[in-house]
Amino acid sequence: MKILRYLAPAVMVGLLAGCVVETPAPPPPRERIVVREAPPPDVVEVVPPARVGYVWARGHHVWNGARYVWVPGHWEAERVGYHYAHPHWEHRGGEWHFNAGVWIRD
Repeated sequence: MKILRYLAPAVMVGLLAGCVVETPAPPPPRERIVVREAPPPDVVEVVPPARVGYVWARGHHVWNGARYVWVPGHWEAERVGYHYAHPHWEHRGGEWHFNAGVWIRD
């Protein structure tokens, strides 16, 4: 009977743990990347066929501190109530500013 005294609470905790509802983590803070040199033209990628529950995040160049490096596209799991803003570079004031891909609330 001693084992039941310890087993029953452990089983209840295990069952209740399965009832926890997780909220999606907020997007990571945007890292500020500013470069004076324009990024090279995007690499032409073949976009795979649509995948239910996912959004294709286009490939893009990143600055590694010395040069641009291509990051291939990838699948992002859809987030209900959000839309995906693709990573991209913007030219402002003679500099190139990187905007990471993020999920934005609709």
